[in-house]
Amino acid sequence: MFLNKSETYLKNTYINGIDCSGLTVSQAKEKIVDVWNKNVFIINEGNGKKEKIILSNVTYNIDEQLSDIVNPGYFSYILHKTHLKENKYTITMTVKETSDEFNDSLKNLSILEDKKDVTKTQNAYIDLNSSDYEIVKEVYGTNIDSYLLKKDILKLISNGEFTLNYDNKNYYDKPEILSTSGILKQEQEYLKNLDLPVITYKMQNKDVKISKEQILKLYGITNKTIETKMKENKLTVDKSAVKSFVNDLATKYNTSGRMREFKSTMSGTISITGGDYGYVINKDKEITKLTSELNRKKDINRKPCYSQTPYDTSDEVGDSYVEIDLTNQKLWVYKDGKKIVTSDIVTGDVSGGYSTPAGIYYLKYKQRDTTLSGNNADGSTYNSPVSYWMPFNGGIGMHDATWRSKFGGTIYKNSGSHGCINMPKNNAKKTYETIETNYPIVVHY
Repeated sequence: MFLNKSETYLKNTYINGIDCSGLTVSQAKEKIVDVWNKNVFIINEGNGKKEKIILSNVTYNIDEQLSDIVNPGYFSYILHKTHLKENKYTITMTVKETSDEFNDSLKNLSILEDKKDVTKTQNAYIDLNSSDYEIVKEVYGTNIDSYLLKKDILKLISNGEFTLNYDNKNYYDKPEILSTSGILKQEQEYLKNLDLPVITYKMQNKDVKISKEQILKLYGITNKTIETKMKENKLTVDKSAVKSFVNDLATKYNTSGRMREFKSTMSGTISITGGDYGYVINKDKEITKLTSELNRKKDINRKPCYSQTPYDTSDEVGDSYVEIDLTNQKLWVYKDGKKIVTSDIVTGDVSGGYSTPAGIYYLKYKQRDTTLSGNNADGSTYNSPVSYWMPFNGGIGMHDATWRSKFGGTIYKNSGSHGCINMPKNNAKKTYETIETNYPIVVHY
């Protein structure tokens, strides 16, 4: 029998101690939640220390409970109408969603701060680099499981309790995987029976042996994927892992443009960065070659595929090079440590924005009797015939400049080149005859 057609709570209806008489379900919910969220949750940490968690804007899953109360049964209704009964109800304030205020308060608790003396909980795992894939025992730490703490706090709030007497031992994080796990032992046996290749790269005069863990990763095997790979029961190359590995290899071992110490002719030992001199791994070729070798499970003991290597295999400039001193406007050519050419030069025009870039470069090639063309700052073009052309940085190179009567000094500051190294013809000739493609060109201030 439906008696409460207005769908409001009867007079003297109290829910969780809050008077809801005459209110609709939605009005009662709003009132109850408002009262509930004015509470402040207190954590007693001992020694008189307390911390607070703000409940503002927390939402609760209480609609169904409130709806059940709004229409009491017939006898409850009669008793209530004859003043023989008060309607007092207790509902569970199950938290539906915590608020930003709540989450920030929880996150900022001092008991959740990273402390130096805390031992981190660790799951048992297989050491993928050990000889027999040893199982490393789990660690029971003293770090706090924030999820477990939050769960207990929400349970207390739902029951109308707003204080927690905190004992850190109740909330230590526990390992989920133990060394006694049967699956770990199965994974260990699976790894022991794999036929993996050995990979050693000859990098810049030293051997770099790739770890077993990294080789496993090239086949898509990590501690997280061993179980899946066991079920697949086949060893296949992970293309994305190979690409990532080669990219990392290039990042670590490419030396092009890195800082190098250089003993200059006039200024002593200096540091130079920039240019393109050094080792550069050809990533596309190396990915293709390594993938093929991994598919064949072939041992690898070789150099990577390079797109360029330094003139001197030590990866230093060595004792055969061209030195261009931009400050002193001088050029020297050294061959096997012996000075072959000394020349005054004119470099890029500073005032016109054509300064010659410093760095260590390769001689890209050399060419006789050609014409250099380009644009001047005013938009006009130039065509300059030269007898000896030796480019090392894009359109920048060394060449004879028969149109100049003087070299050296401060000419380059206001009447320099478009970036090239202008030389007297006889010095250009001697330089041309001494150097060869890939010869190091050192440009510095």
